[in-house]
Amino acid sequence: MKSVLGCLPLYFFSLFRAPSLIIDLLKKLIRRFIWGGNNEKNKINWVVWKIILCDKEKRGLGFVSLYSLNWALLIKWIWRYQVDHNFLWRRVICGIHNLDSPPVKSMAKK
Repeated sequence: MKSVLGCLPLYFFSLFRAPSLIIDLLKKLIRRFIWGGNNEKNKINWVVWKIILCDKEKRGLGFVSLYSLNWALLIKWIWRYQVDHNFLWRRVICGIHNLDSPPVKSMAKK
């Protein structure tokens, strides 16, 4: 259950900063699935949301905060950009945005 619900936004979170409205909507869908209920009637919440987000070692369910996951994945791309100088994806980004040339040359091309 955790792998399916946790991987749904993973692709988009790794490339784009998710709007808070989308994160809130996804969190609402996950809560509704875990706690049950539907649009007409809510069921009793037997587990507090903080416990759902806790690690399994701390007797939680081990779900990840969607907000934290989004920022962690975006920061990973920034880190990889700084470390991986010879990979193709970095060269493509530098080529598209003229990041390897001096600012005067890149502004002249625009």
